[in-house]
This record gives sequence, structure tokens and C-alpha cells, in this order.
Amino acid sequence: MLQLAVALLKLNHNKLLHKDMAEMMRVLKEAPSSVDEDTLFREAERVKVSETILKGLFQDIVSDDGGSRWRYFKSLSKILG
Repeated sequence: MLQLAVALLKLNHNKLLHKDMAEMMRVLKEAPSSVDEDTLFREAERVKVSETILKGLFQDIVSDDGGSRWRYFKSLSKILG
């Protein structure tokens, strides 16, 4: 599931750049219907998520203190490359 979400972000990267949050949400809401299914799954197969990153993301979500959001985005940026 995480790989599909990251693939959608990668495939819509140019559409998301320099947008405000409301516009990003609109783009992401429309993203699944604007991407060819085969292309999406091919891109998702290329997304590599290490066990360490996955554990870190889960830990940050469970222990949502003030700094965990920053660690979450830092971990996500490693996945996005």
C-alpha cells in the first residue's frame, strides 16, 4: 500500500510542485483516475522500502509527539529518493 502511495506521489510530482495545500489535495484526489493502472503498478514495483524505514514510519505514527512528524517526512523523503 505504501509503495502505491509513493508511486502516485512520484507520478504526480510535477503537478504538486509549487502548489498550496488545497491544490495539492485536489491533485491527489484526482491522481488515481489520471494514472494508467499498469504505469502505477510498474512505478510501485520500483519503490523500495527497507524494514528499518518501515519500522521508523510505524513508530513515528504510533508515538505522535511534536518531533515525530519531522522524522516521518525525513523517512518518506528517503523512500521518494
